[in-house]
Amino acid sequence: RTKHDDDLEAIQQALEERATLEATEASASASAAPDEALDASLELLRCSTRNFNPENELRRVFGADIVREETKDRQPHRGISLKTVLTRPAADWPPVGLSGSVSGGGVEMELISASSGSGIRKFAFRFSEAYMALQAQYEVRVRTMDPQTIAGMLQEYPYHIDTLLQMGEICKTHGEFKLAASYTEQAVFRYETAFHPQFSLTHATSRLDYSLPENRSFFSRSLP
Repeated sequence: RTKHDDDLEAIQQALEERATLEATEASASASAAPDEALDASLELLRCSTRNFNPENELRRVFGADIVREETKDRQPHRGISLKTVLTRPAADWPPVGLSGSVSGGGVEMELISASSGSGIRKFAFRFSEAYMALQAQYEVRVRTMDPQTIAGMLQEYPYHIDTLLQMGEICKTHGEFKLAASYTEQAVFRYETAFHPQFSLTHATSRLDYSLPENRSFFSRSLP
């Protein structure tokens, strides 16, 4: 065995070690890239609750005095202690019943999956059998095309979501925009009272999958 052979063996070994090191580094970089991309997307989708209050934007555009004058007659709902982000319950809104009661409940949010690695949690709305029975009644009333018949649903079931949204559309066609906004806001409020304790509107780790039919109504009906 010559010195030349030893040198060639040493070079070959060095090349193999270098190739192994580069492969290890590439693998580590590839595994880190998705985590970095996820962290970047979570940060991008993070938001502040201040941005959910339309009065903040109105104050910026029109001034605090005008907004104060427009909202001076709106009193907070003292019978609702739940802190909400999307809506501000007014004093003339009816209270929400206990979960499962047809007067105000029947709509809940369920945690359907959670990832320990990314921290992402997926949720879905659930509707009780009693609520679905109300939905069937609502469909019958809508087919009458009589606004009074539809509005009658709210006398007994004041937070039936589709009835609230339908009344909002009816009010808009009659130019009653303030009342229409109130009906729509009550529908969004009903959804918000059903939020799961671990669901967050401000952190992107909470996901509400639009492809699920039970979730789609929240987007298409309440947030057009």
